[in-house]
Amino acid sequence: VRLAGDRRVVDAVRARIEQLVAERERMVTEHVSVPAAQHAFIIGRGGARLKQLQDAHSVEIFFPRAGKNSSDADDVRIIGLPEQCAAARAALLALVREERRMVVPLHVHRRLGGRQSALWRRLRADLDVQADAGRVDKPPSAAPQSAGVPGEVVYRDPAADLAGLTAEWVLRGEPAQLDKAVALVDEQTAAAVPAEARVCVDPRHHRHVVGRQGANIVRIRDATGCAVDVPKKGSSSQWVRVEGDRDAIERALTMIAELVDERAE
Repeated sequence: VRLAGDRRVVDAVRARIEQLVAERERMVTEHVSVPAAQHAFIIGRGGARLKQLQDAHSVEIFFPRAGKNSSDADDVRIIGLPEQCAAARAALLALVREERRMVVPLHVHRRLGGRQSALWRRLRADLDVQADAGRVDKPPSAAPQSAGVPGEVVYRDPAADLAGLTAEWVLRGEPAQLDKAVALVDEQTAAAVPAEARVCVDPRHHRHVVGRQGANIVRIRDATGCAVDVPKKGSSSQWVRVEGDRDAIERALTMIAELVDERAE
């Protein structure tokens, strides 16, 4: 590299270049094992947490591509000066959360589980515990349903067809908070006396029950605690499933009827 100009400026630039070269020669790559299931949390929304880590420790951090199923799916690379890599490694590992696994009846998962469910959101908001479904048994195919009259309601026991089927929940957070989360899940599970209603809704109104980006479904869940399942677009089924406590189901059915009536007028 040839430098020309004021001697003091040239000397300063040359010293900086030599420093950068020396630092580059000292660069190392450190490998850290971080469970793939926790990568998204550590990276943060829009990469915010990852950027903060890199800026704070002047390193580059590389996570494996999402969905990679190889033996190195947990392998995270840190590139930088040795002392900076060591500090970044410690900060990275400090973000790794402890995991607890719980098995719940499938009818409980369908009612209380899911990222938009009131219980999982309460775990995040109150305890800073993240919940995911690690495994969910597949329920048997539902028997064909006969046509109904719009507004007709049929009650049934949702656990009857799901006996012996379960889902595994994975809870991640601080140990003390995980203890509280497990106790809360146990409490909610014990109180989850299953009840289910199916209400006949003209398929033309299914999208009105769902709302834009699921807004109406979320509103019904928040107001009643019920799980609401609307047939997928293109399905010939008229029946919307509502699961929860009997009183809560009645409130959810009222909200669904109001949404349909608004569009029918």
